[in-house]
Amino acid sequence: TLKPTDPPIFEITNLLLNETATQIVLWGNLGVVIVELPRKWGKDNAFQGGKKEIFCV
Repeated sequence: TLKPTDPPIFEITNLLLNETATQIVLWGNLGVVIVELPRKWGKDNAFQGGKKEIFCV
């Protein structure tokens, strides 16, 4: 589960992932948030080696 450290306070209606899969844009009627994703690594190329919960900036 990817969890933003500063989650949006509005309802998210759309999301867009950039080409390099390093950022996600979340937006809704009341705002826009850009979330930076951690690097993927490990046996399964998972975020932070496969941890169940990962905090994103």
